[in-house]
Parts: sequence; structure tokens; C-alpha cells
Amino acid sequence: MGYSSREERDALLAHFDQAGDIAKAPTFVLDIDGNIAVGYNVKDRAQPLTLSEHDDPKTQNIPAGSDIAAFKAKGMVEPVIFANKSRDVRLPKALVEAINQRVEAGDPFSITLLTSRNYADVEYILKQSGVKKPEMVTGVADSGNLLHFNGASQEVRTLSAPEQQFLKEVEPLANGLNDAIRAKLTEAGKDTADMPGLFIEPKGAATNIHYRDLFSKYDLSETEEPGAAIKALIEKALKAHVDACTAPKEPDGRPVFKMGPGPMTVEITLASVTKANGLQALVNLMKTQGRKPSLVVFAGDDCYKNEKGADGAWVTKGHGTDWHAMKLANAMPNGFVIHTHHPVGNDLHGTAPDPAKAIPAMDTLDGSAPVRADLITATPLETSGLVVEAVRRMEKAQTASAPGDKLIQAWSETMLQDNAGK
Repeated sequence: MGYSSREERDALLAHFDQAGDIAKAPTFVLDIDGNIAVGYNVKDRAQPLTLSEHDDPKTQNIPAGSDIAAFKAKGMVEPVIFANKSRDVRLPKALVEAINQRVEAGDPFSITLLTSRNYADVEYILKQSGVKKPEMVTGVADSGNLLHFNGASQEVRTLSAPEQQFLKEVEPLANGLNDAIRAKLTEAGKDTADMPGLFIEPKGAATNIHYRDLFSKYDLSETEEPGAAIKALIEKALKAHVDACTAPKEPDGRPVFKMGPGPMTVEITLASVTKANGLQALVNLMKTQGRKPSLVVFAGDDCYKNEKGADGAWVTKGHGTDWHAMKLANAMPNGFVIHTHHPVGNDLHGTAPDPAKAIPAMDTLDGSAPVRADLITATPLETSGLVVEAVRRMEKAQTASAPGDKLIQAWSETMLQDNAGK
């Protein structure tokens, strides 16, 4: 399955216009990483950037408050789909401007976020990207478990003390794998004197173990040795931890936690909460705020995980973190899906879709029809640009509609009153 043509994109936008959905109450729900955010890596042999005492070298190579455009112009950093360090990502300027304009207009729902990240990371990335009031951007963080609206956050599901303890045990377990990883690298002839360890990202209802920095340093692949063996080592240890969980099970008898692979990461998260829960929470919130969505467009990248079999054919091995939200959007009568399908090698300028991330003809994991993608884009730049274009059409349509103007004014007044009361 290739990328959507410009004509196909224009046709979908025209459909939104003709149906009148774009002029009423649309919401664009956006995953962040690999979907709308661009990563930045310090170039090889470039002088390292100096971090301040407030920066975290585990999560960033680029200091907070930096002018990344200036660094890029000087050849110090290069844009990529996924950054080596988790906080070295930024939203494109046009999308930031659109977010700022919607927030200032008192519209909290046209552009929303749905991410696996913890909320502190979300707010940091928005602020560093140039969003003026990041706390006022509506979204769901923590893999679908933390709903943020109007400056306040609320958990979808609160963890018990045993469940919190279980997640706390993930960090020492993961740190204990570094010696075994070092041994495999040494066997492969790698110099491990400056080996970066695994990066552990604790979140409210999940913990992620990232190995992108490690694989980048040694130019490792998840499908070739020694990278494949290191990946398997990490997943085996974490799966054993999940299987040994002693926290009480869910009321329906299901295990509380599950392990799932992501792009250069493994996540241990609540089995009962997915991004579908987050998407539904956003839709429900809109309804309670008097804005039943006329259009729900979810955009994400992490859909399927495919591997090449011995016969050379690609086989689906797992669902990604965005799969659940995509399936829910497919089931909505007014739901649409944009799949950001990265090029081979995660090349920001690539043109060939990566078959390892493709939507299969049949979902062999559960026997159901696969996710339906209404549009397929290549990179975060393309996806964010499409969203900006759609929002501009919405603004134009609402400007020509007196009822739309009154609705925006009502939302604005409500937000101002709520903030004044805090």
C-alpha cells in the first residue's frame, strides 16, 4: 500500500467541506512522536551542545530554550523522524501557530493530542516548540490514562498501591540488564567504554524502557545481530516481570498489566487502558462541554508491526500503540484515520513505505478486517501540514457562519470564566 496522492487528500478535505462537518465541530486527535513531531539529533562530529544544570542529559542533547532553526542552519543538528533523546523533538512552526490561534480563540477541541508520553513531557515539548499556553492544550497522555483539559488533569483509571509498586520495580530490573547488553556488544566487537544504558521513562500508568540512544550509538538494527538479540533480551526479561505480577487481577479476570513493543522501546502498561480509551474520553469530554464532534480524525503512526518470514513474505507480529484508537475511529460514523507510514529506514526524506509498518490485507492476529486508513502520509511534516490545512478550512468555514462565530465566542467566554475562578 503506497502513499495517498495529493488528489486523494484534496478529495477527503473536499468531502469534509461538502458534508458540512468541517464547519461544525471537528476534532483532530494527534499522536505526537513519529506523527506530528520532528526529532533533532546533534550531527556526528559536531561540537556537543552545552546543557544547563536544569537540563537532563538522559532525555536531551539539545538545551531547553535553544533556537533549533539556528542550530540547523549552522549544520549542528539534523531533523529526523525519531530523535535519539526523547525530549529533542519539536512541532513544526505552522502547527504551533495553528494551536496558538485555536487556544486564543477559546477553542479547546479542534486540535487535541493523544500520546503515550507522560504529561510533563507533553508540556515541555509544546513549550519548547513555541506553544504560548501549553497547559491549555487539550489531550490525553500516559497511553490513554491521563485526560488533560482547561489546565487540569484527571486519571482515567487510578492505580492501586500494589500496582504502583509493580511499576516501580521495572526500573531496577531494566538497569540490571546493562551488563548482559554490554556482554553481547563486546562479543560483537563493540567498544563499550561509553555505552549508554537503557533509558527508563516512568509514567503514571506505565513505564517505558527505551533503547534508541543505545542502538543509535552502535548503529544497531532490531532485526539484525547483535541488535535483535539485545531486543529479545530486554523483552524476555520484561515479559517475565509482567507474568510474575502479584497485583490483583481486573474484575473480569484479565491481568492488570501487559507488555508491548514500540519504536525502539518496550512499554509495560495497564492492559485495560489503551489509546482507544483516551480517544473515547476526548469525545465524551466534548459532548459534556456542549460540542458533540461532527468529525473525529485520528492521526497516528504506530499501527502494525510486521516481520519478514523465512519465505520472504511479511507477517504481522503485533499491534502498535495507535492501533486501538484507529480501530475505534474506524467504528465511529464520523471517524477518519490518517496513518503516518514512515519510509524505509525512518528517512525523513524517503519515498518508499516501510513494509514493516504497513497495514496488512488481513489482520491475522485476531482475524478481523485490518485498520482502514483514509489517508496515508509519509512523515510528521506531511501529516502536520495536512492538519493545518484542514484547520484553516475549518476557520474559513466558521468565519462565514454566524452560528459558528457565536459558538467560538461562547467557548472563549467559558474558558475565561473557568480560568478566572482558579
